[in-house]
Amino acid sequence: MNQKKLVGKTGENIAVKYLKKNGYKIVKRNFLIRQGEIDIIAFKQEVYYFFEVKARNSTYHGKPVEAVSLQKVKRIKRSAIVFLSFNKITKYRALSVGVISILMDKQSGRALLRCINNIDL
Repeated sequence: MNQKKLVGKTGENIAVKYLKKNGYKIVKRNFLIRQGEIDIIAFKQEVYYFFEVKARNSTYHGKPVEAVSLQKVKRIKRSAIVFLSFNKITKYRALSVGVISILMDKQSGRALLRCINNIDL
């Protein structure tokens, strides 16, 4: 596994731990269809959350959250509708697209996590 994929996988694992600790139920990881991928699908208090996880080791190329474009958000929304339809999910109070931004420090082994819900660029 190359370094970029390892950082991404590690970031997703950190995000899952964070979400579980904060009361989210993880419904699916890495939901992949032709239109796009959703890194984490979670459920909490009758709301489905569709998260894009962005993890980096440095801010040299910008903050992780800055890598999420309007086109990416649109693909996540389309993929979310497919997920709900495919799984025949009709009962929910709301839907939310979010970004989990993780900046990892290789030296200390610590990570700075920021969770942003209801994004609409």
